[in-house]
Amino acid sequence: MVKSELIKNLHTKLKQQSITGSLDHDVIEESVNHILNTLKFVMYMG
Repeated sequence: MVKSELIKNLHTKLKQQSITGSLDHDVIEESVNHILNTLKFVMYMG
């Protein structure tokens, strides 16, 4: 339940960013870091 919520939130966030075209380098890097941290968290919790 928690895992799918986290992944859904990430997906939504990325989709919003790509729609607004604000995917500059910093945003991409931040998103990637956020995804990696979320995956670490999910693996740790799971």
